[in-house]
Amino acid sequence: MSPRLVSALEWREHEGLYNSHLLLYDHGYTSLSLTPGAELNHIIQPGRRCIGYHHLASQTSPGEWRRLTPCPTSSLARGGPQCPSCQARDAAAPCLRCRGETCTAVGSVRDACRDSQAYVYLAAFGGKLKVGVTREGRYMTRWVEQGADAAIRVLAGNDSEARRLEHLIHTQLGVPESIRFGVKASTLGREDKVKQALILLEETRRRVHPLAFPNQRFNEDPWILAPHYNIPAIKQKPILLKVEDGVAVTGEVVGVKGPALLLRRGEAFFVLGLSALLGRSIESVPDGARSQVGLDHFIKR
Repeated sequence: MSPRLVSALEWREHEGLYNSHLLLYDHGYTSLSLTPGAELNHIIQPGRRCIGYHHLASQTSPGEWRRLTPCPTSSLARGGPQCPSCQARDAAAPCLRCRGETCTAVGSVRDACRDSQAYVYLAAFGGKLKVGVTREGRYMTRWVEQGADAAIRVLAGNDSEARRLEHLIHTQLGVPESIRFGVKASTLGREDKVKQALILLEETRRRVHPLAFPNQRFNEDPWILAPHYNIPAIKQKPILLKVEDGVAVTGEVVGVKGPALLLRRGEAFFVLGLSALLGRSIESVPDGARSQVGLDHFIKR
């Protein structure tokens, strides 16, 4: 099979569990399942190419950004998974940069933003915390996409109000808006991290509420997300597998937690950052060649 471009990581919910899939492109889109028990046997090809851009599948819903159009020129990607041309035409870009002040999105998105219900949330990753914004009906998927151990909604408003409050929490309380992959990978198979996460969430919520008006404050019990990943407890620390040219991604899928793919080969566990795969091409290796391209052969220790 010819190499296929990794274009997106998608999550699909079924009976309370979230299964992940890689969206692959080669003259059309196909899906590679990352469900537990699946066997992977792929090689990462040299170089990184643009994944394309998102356009609105609906003229009235800014949440419908999942429609991906391939890069028309198959350009090289620099500093991220998109070329400058596709970055400029991506419908999601204005909202991803938004601080709730000046809206640069198209009119239909601006109107939907004004009429939306959104939440400011806190998500915990072991002993680390981030602040973010999510829309009504998507908060659980958003937390699972990020790989949080626990999360809680703390403030509510329309989309632009929520983004202003998010930025206020970041600047005044010092809560980061992103968490490094290494932190997320360190929580894999570590149930002992959940108690620490719950304490941190409650302490930070008490600091957040005074920043907003009473009618913007949102109260709920924290959501514990570990059951949605279905990753077993592991005693050993997984070995980090770097996304580099020629690296083999082979082994049994143990599970996926946010952007972290946990693989098992023999008695060893490996973790791979799926976000780093975006824009890379992977090629399936025949089963008979598995012994020559084992995961442990390419690992950088």
